[in-house]
Amino acid sequence: MLDDTGGRRTTSGAGPRRCFPSAGIPALPRIAMAALTVLFAAWIAAPAQAQQSGPQCLKLPNNPLLEAACTCAHNPHSGTCRAYDAKDKYVILKDRASKKPAAYLIIPAVALPDISSPMIFKPPFVDFWEYGWQEAEKWVGVNNPPDKVQEDRLGLAINSVNGITQHQLHIHLACIRPDVLQVLKANDQKIGFDPKKPLALNLPPDQDSFDVFKAKGLTGADSPFNLVNETGKTMADQSIAVAETSTAGVYYVMDTSTGVAEFLLDQGDTCR
Repeated sequence: MLDDTGGRRTTSGAGPRRCFPSAGIPALPRIAMAALTVLFAAWIAAPAQAQQSGPQCLKLPNNPLLEAACTCAHNPHSGTCRAYDAKDKYVILKDRASKKPAAYLIIPAVALPDISSPMIFKPPFVDFWEYGWQEAEKWVGVNNPPDKVQEDRLGLAINSVNGITQHQLHIHLACIRPDVLQVLKANDQKIGFDPKKPLALNLPPDQDSFDVFKAKGLTGADSPFNLVNETGKTMADQSIAVAETSTAGVYYVMDTSTGVAEFLLDQGDTCR
């Protein structure tokens, strides 16, 4: 499975819920995660001519997502691959989970373990929310292409370190659940732009508590990565979702350390 939610999570105490897929994939040891970061940093520092041949496909234990991303980068017309952007170092993959016919993933084409990596604050990765939104406009939906989902139905989400089973950073591209959007719009006037003064809302389907604020864009200083980081929270614990407000180019950012942001998405047949 290329997605990280093969089954529902259960909650133990107040911490983030963990995923228990039907065919569990053990997490990479910390030393392997560190190695990924070192390899990635070395690739970033390499001369441009050394990068022109494309990213190196690293076949690491229990990390088929990274291997799939590398394969996509070298052969953009293969399998679940839908797009490869060499400049901004990302690929778009179709989510293969049977319960997610409308969903896609944006994934770095180089090794970048998860939301805890400091590289998420640097270009091009800090802008992955914007790239993901642009790609979602092209791909998200049961019959896409050519049927396009309305932009106000789109939703993006990234799960916390404890909420994933494959340690390659990825953002889910799908629709936002209609009931989630209904709660957001009902409280729109109370939701401000300061991430340090969010509105706490219990959101469907599990009524988990999310800190909600608005963003004037999805890039640079307005990237949800940077905005959530401003709050001083531990990024590894954060699960973040994004949806558009009634104002084009202004977004709701929903952040939790106890829930699962991906559950706010509609990735099934009703994502139209």
